[in-house]
This record gives sequence, structure tokens and C-alpha cells, in this order.
Amino acid sequence: GITAFDAYGNTPQPAAETSDFAVTAVMSTDTNFLEVSGSVSTSASGFIASVAPEVVGVYEIRVSIGGDVVPHGTITVTVAAAVASAAHSTVEAEGWLVGLTDVPLVAEVVVRDEFDNLRVSGDDDVRLLVADAEITGVHSSDGQYSLTHSYPTAGTFSASITVNTVAIPQPADADWSVSILQSVGQVSDVTIVAPSQSDTAGVQATFLIEGRDHQGILVTTAGDHTL
Repeated sequence: GITAFDAYGNTPQPAAETSDFAVTAVMSTDTNFLEVSGSVSTSASGFIASVAPEVVGVYEIRVSIGGDVVPHGTITVTVAAAVASAAHSTVEAEGWLVGLTDVPLVAEVVVRDEFDNLRVSGDDDVRLLVADAEITGVHSSDGQYSLTHSYPTAGTFSASITVNTVAIPQPADADWSVSILQSVGQVSDVTIVAPSQSDTAGVQATFLIEGRDHQGILVTTAGDHTL
């Protein structure tokens, strides 16, 4: 709160008005200078100064009247990111949308607030919901979370990613369907069926070869394997 006095400690007459004051918040670093204007409103005990910076950083807040900073009118505050916003958070790249069975895929999510500040605190709940699984993200740094999941079976699965239970909007030009193919090089059971008749010299014999992985699933992309 602010109480206005004259040079002798008296309440000035006529009474001070909110327009007599100026409030600014200044962030100045080697790479950034930002000045944000605030406002003054009246209260029962005097005046209330307020300012709302939207960019994270260390600010010096100054309250002045008639161009002069009032006593104790300069304070330093650190502005942190606001609450997480799923609408302003992003899923980086698309490598997590295509893969092979039993091979981990990683989705990288960057969490921001509504002003696009990074949520560096690491206390947000980021999850991947896909194929009846729910994977919790691991915070690395600077608001980035990793979501790692291995798919035991091949198929196409719809996916969504949430921040604090709110879904990140899927970009208009994106399809968050995860396509999983049978893993290459994991044939564990090979069956060779020879023709029923005896082979004849000089005549090409035909064999049926079936390869199945360790889960008993038939591997149909023969070109991916050397048998």
C-alpha cells in the first residue's frame, strides 16, 4: 500500500489522485530489456500499486510520484512462470508416431504457461495415453518431459498427451496415430515345409517358409529378414 504525504509529512491538499503516481517494472539483462507499466488504485488505507509482467525474470519495480521514486518505492522481485497451459505446450517432432514392436519410442513434450514461458519447475503431470497404457513423463530440464513406451504388438493406436489432465491440442496438419510394425530381426521360430514329392535333379523345388516372433506372431515382411 502507498500513503501520500507532502514534504513535511502532511497529507497533501488537495488529496493525491491515482494519476499522480507512476508504476513500472523493469527487467534489464545483458540480452534483454523490458519495461512494463503498472497502475495505482485507491484503497481504504491509501493507494495500491500493481503491475503484472508476463515474461519470467528478475524485475525492479519502481513507484514514483511527480517523477521521483517514493521512499521504499523500489523493490526487486523474481517473476516465475504461471500455471501450465496445455494449449501452449508442444510435442516435439514426430518420431514417436512410427516404430517397431518392443523398440522404445520417445515423445518429447515442452510445457509452457499461457504466456509461452517455459515451466522449468518440473512439477507438472505429463502423460501419454495410448493402447490402454498410461505413461508418465520424466522431466529433464527447461520444461521438457520424455515419454517412453514400447509396444508389444503391431497395429495402429490412437494417442493423446495431457498436461495436468488437460489434452495438448493436436495440430491441424498432424495425425497422432501411432503405427507399429513387427520388429525386424526377431524371428525366433522358423518352420520350413518341403514339397511332398521327391526332388528331381535339375528341377527347382519350392519350399514354404514361415517365420514367427517370440510371441508367435507371423512375420509377413519377408524382405526384412535373411533366412
